[in-house]
Amino acid sequence: MKMLVVFHTPVNEGYAMATLEKTFFEVALDICGSAQNIYFAFSHYKGERVRSLPSNFTNVFEIDAQKLETVEYYKNVEDTIKSIGFDLALCFDLSLSSKTLKVLNDGQVKSVVSYWGASMSDINYGVRLLAKRIEVFFRKIKPNLFIFESESMRYHAVNGRGIPNKITTVVNLGVDTEVFKPSKSKRDFYLNELGIKKEQKVAIYTGHMESRKGVHVLMDAMISLVESGNSAWHLIICGNRPGEEQQFLDMLDGKNALDHVTFCGYRSDLDMLLPSCDVGIIASTGWDSFTMSSIEMASSGLPVIASNLQGLRESVVDGKTGYLFAPGDYKALAHILSQLGEDEDGLRELGRASRARIITEFSVDVQKKRLKSALNDLLAT
Repeated sequence: MKMLVVFHTPVNEGYAMATLEKTFFEVALDICGSAQNIYFAFSHYKGERVRSLPSNFTNVFEIDAQKLETVEYYKNVEDTIKSIGFDLALCFDLSLSSKTLKVLNDGQVKSVVSYWGASMSDINYGVRLLAKRIEVFFRKIKPNLFIFESESMRYHAVNGRGIPNKITTVVNLGVDTEVFKPSKSKRDFYLNELGIKKEQKVAIYTGHMESRKGVHVLMDAMISLVESGNSAWHLIICGNRPGEEQQFLDMLDGKNALDHVTFCGYRSDLDMLLPSCDVGIIASTGWDSFTMSSIEMASSGLPVIASNLQGLRESVVDGKTGYLFAPGDYKALAHILSQLGEDEDGLRELGRASRARIITEFSVDVQKKRLKSALNDLLAT
């Protein structure tokens, strides 16, 4: 059994990709029995070590979808794939129109899986949706299976892009519950380091600064909270590149809330920082998936307060492991924080339930088991 794992990103792209690379490798190892039968491909690769994989792993080559437009490059990739003889290719975000799909087919890969970590399409209706379904049905080349990280992603693919439901399945993301786990041992350290008062509750957001992620909603919520006389909370923001925080600091300029918000940039110690906090917040205003940050927060024993959007609503059980609020409704977010700040027992109970749900449903072990089962079922057909 020989298996190829394909990423449309460059080698060593970063944290989120690295986590999936490691998970895909471990599942492939279970299926193939030996690392010698596993290969990885990236859009840009010049012989460097793949940091997420074992140090002695060298079965790596390049598949650049843009370069596949060149006849010579296409032929070289096709010959490489054909010479190895793959039984299965597991590809990240592989679209129906991708040249990578065609070269895998021409390289005689027996089965192709498209694994999606984002929304494939907006919802379509009526004649437009029917046209999409017909177009997919008559495609000569398409993946044998589509795997989505949330039910919402699958719903959008089926009812937007026209993918037949029968060739889809859902494998939620998983988190290492032994790395992200409750621990208050470093709380005082982080509070001192970040200049947070010991008596304050700490909320945390980890993620990008792009507009759809709703960092501006977090600013508005903190302004509303502090101006109402509630100084119980401090907000930590992780994920800002140098300069990206300025637009949000401008929102706080002249406001008392400025002293209640700290931007921390990119950090490598989230497994220690998260359990030092009291709640996690994701305030996205546009599409958002079943995010890794949401389950890292929950695994660390934090209630998660999230926008009532697509995959996010699948990562939170409203009122039991956290709370959902209408996207962009900063007043509702501020109200939730205000209530939780006055309910220590409720805060702890939400955190315990949040952690318990992750262990049962969204650990990395559960993720790998479900992914392996989906791939084995395909190989058995």
